[in-house]
Amino acid sequence: MRLNIYQLLRFWFSATLLVMMAACDFPDADKSAAHPDNLSTKQQSVSQLPANFPADFPLPSDFTITEGQFTKGDAMTQANFLVRGTSSMGVSELATFYHTRLPKAGYTVQGQPPPLGRTNALVYFRSKKFRDCSVQLSSAGAKTNILISLPLRD
Repeated sequence: MRLNIYQLLRFWFSATLLVMMAACDFPDADKSAAHPDNLSTKQQSVSQLPANFPADFPLPSDFTITEGQFTKGDAMTQANFLVRGTSSMGVSELATFYHTRLPKAGYTVQGQPPPLGRTNALVYFRSKKFRDCSVQLSSAGAKTNILISLPLRD
């Protein structure tokens, strides 16, 4: 099986994001001290979905958002929704959830759900409004980290 440069770059980008997500779950020991400023910052970091995030986008019923942002596009960057959160559902269960629910919401999913027992997974999809979208899933103990990337079409 030969991979073209686009597939290799896409894999590299996805793998990099998964590593970054995993690294966010393990703060340095000296940074995790229970200081009142640290506690208030953590409480304030829980956010809401960005304005104009697609209402039809499927989210697990127990989805807890930890970060939501919209980046406006310009000459150098692409407009993009980026949402990060957690769920108590497992990686395989969430991958099946997205492979089932995204098409019902009008998105075209690429590929098949991963085999059972995986600790990370990528779900690629697109729609008329979004291109090169992904949901990245990684196991984090009893929870699963979810990173949703929705780049707008030009």
